[in-house]
Amino acid sequence: MNLPLWHAYNEAVAKHIALSNGRMEALAVVPPYDTPENLKELNQTIEDLHLKGIQRFVHYDEDYLDEPAYRGFLKYVAKKQIPVYVHHS
Repeated sequence: MNLPLWHAYNEAVAKHIALSNGRMEALAVVPPYDTPENLKELNQTIEDLHLKGIQRFVHYDEDYLDEPAYRGFLKYVAKKQIPVYVHHS
């Protein structure tokens, strides 16, 4: 998962939201692993870009959200009380 690409998306969507004068909100996209880089991006999207939560997919390749590899990230999200939207695809 290409974090710089996800970062560019988050920055671009935040700019569009800012232009909406409060009519729109957006969710961030961040890789679902609790690496320092991913958590930094997550925090930046919520605190600096003012995105309202994150979007998750039901699965990544063959792995579903209940995989142990995602637990640290999801625990962090829960601890920070960040809203999560799980997309069905």
